[in-house]
Amino acid sequence: MKTNKLLSLLSTGILAVSAVPMCANAEFVMGDVNQDGVMNNLDINMLTDYFYNIDNYTEEDDAFFRKYADMNNDGYIDFDDVRLMTKMTTDLSAEGKMGDINHDGYIDCVDATMILVYYADLSTNRYDEYTEEEHANFKMYGNVCEDENGFIDALDATAIMAFYAGNSTELIIKPNN
Repeated sequence: MKTNKLLSLLSTGILAVSAVPMCANAEFVMGDVNQDGVMNNLDINMLTDYFYNIDNYTEEDDAFFRKYADMNNDGYIDFDDVRLMTKMTTDLSAEGKMGDINHDGYIDCVDATMILVYYADLSTNRYDEYTEEEHANFKMYGNVCEDENGFIDALDATAIMAFYAGNSTELIIKPNN
């Protein structure tokens, strides 16, 4: 049973990594609206200001916000993007941030893969293969989308992959030290 789980995780990881475009610019950080190298509350404030004062922004500004702030990669800049930025920058505990399932300080394809495997296991009635601590970890850090179903599923993995795809493989989210 563990072999099947390992093979499932490995194949999902390979698919996830192969679907992510490599970015040439190592300084690009998705969500870093103010271009200081870190996505944080300052970026959320700028994006919120964009919504409330949209008439003061040019078409160039609109293109900039679409490039750097479309957190869920749906082609629109809206409050779903603000909510996702907020979740991904808010410390939930001493261990990590929303979306960082393995608590390595980065939100990346490994986290998305872990969510996909977890979702697949739950979908095939393999709930008992996880400890209660592991279930709690997924519930706390994996439910990045505020969708109607409230479950951890492929939508959450997709949101993390969309975030990761907008960043280089060398610089995902700098941990705030």
